[in-house]
Amino acid sequence: MIGLRKPKPIVLIAGGGTAGHLIPGLAVAEALVKAGWPKEDIHFMGSQRGVEQLMVPQAGFRLTTFPGRGYNRRQVSFQNLKNLLKILFGILKGVWSVYRINPAAVLCLGGYAALPASVGAVMKSTPLIISEQNAAASATNRMLSRFAKVSAVPIVGTGLVREVATGNPVRDLVYEAKGKRNRTRTKRGWPELVQVVVIFGGSLGAASLNRAVWGASDQIATRPNVLFYHVVGERDWEQRPEVLAENYVAVQYDHDLPNSLGAADFAICRAGGSTVAELQILQVPCLLIPLPYAPNNHQQKNAEMLAKIGSGKILKDSSLDSVSLIAEIDLALGKDPQRKKQLIDEKVPLNAAKAVSDLIVGHALEIPTDLDRDAFGSD
Repeated sequence: MIGLRKPKPIVLIAGGGTAGHLIPGLAVAEALVKAGWPKEDIHFMGSQRGVEQLMVPQAGFRLTTFPGRGYNRRQVSFQNLKNLLKILFGILKGVWSVYRINPAAVLCLGGYAALPASVGAVMKSTPLIISEQNAAASATNRMLSRFAKVSAVPIVGTGLVREVATGNPVRDLVYEAKGKRNRTRTKRGWPELVQVVVIFGGSLGAASLNRAVWGASDQIATRPNVLFYHVVGERDWEQRPEVLAENYVAVQYDHDLPNSLGAADFAICRAGGSTVAELQILQVPCLLIPLPYAPNNHQQKNAEMLAKIGSGKILKDSSLDSVSLIAEIDLALGKDPQRKKQLIDEKVPLNAAKAVSDLIVGHALEIPTDLDRDAFGSD
């Protein structure tokens, strides 16, 4: 029978759609490769509409995509019905793909893009490992965790079954950015004596944050000793002012955001799981503006993790405008903020990507013979 074939030493990483879901998966894949797992034996599965279409091939990994997109469970509409049917069709293709590839383990990153391969893993009894990026688990991960061998979480208390606090996996370049502050400033043309505020809202951008920045143009211009670096995002890029101030720099997207943050004095942003993890590692003081309609209010809970140690302050989206934005910036920079030296939870391993990859190796049915098992503490 097809289900009894010996598994191949292949790891499937399921998920994507947004960078917040995908980047931790790429970080885990990098950790596996660093320990000797062949790159060609790490396979991603995600959405045809997601950022994985570009980011996974750029990272040098194989990718299989499925149709479908997220849907609003609170709304009844024809579009929602179409989206649901596409997800179901994608799950059927995902199950078939898992049986065809016959992997040793499947890592689920959460979100609708992770469903096809994860459901396939459950049906085929392939070890399923969940990686949750947020302090409050996604609906997909909550549904699947009862079938998972283990749930890797940023902190205990996400609501998943068999939680292990690993932290949130981040890319190697985030750790590397910690020591490049002066080099990055020189490369970007940012003067050393100028304080830099980095403002961003994800790949699409945050409309309320963008409006607050643009509404503060007069105030920005009167602060020549502060450089405002604004990652606008795709959605509002065409609406940006052509000229706002000499000390204001706008970009649509920053492919090197970790280095930008590593050279910053203050950051203003949403509170996605990957964003909070990167700010924590880079020790950048920040103002977090949680997305008010994030599922399960997970961005608020993410922000509270960082606020608990004093590295981040929370401002409600409903309270955000140009006046409150400038007031918070003046308050933070006036205190000459020092980069924090402590983690959200000292018990969480610093290298979360390695911790998650360790769980994969520990539960995989088959692993490459030349893998550096000592790197994982495996027998």
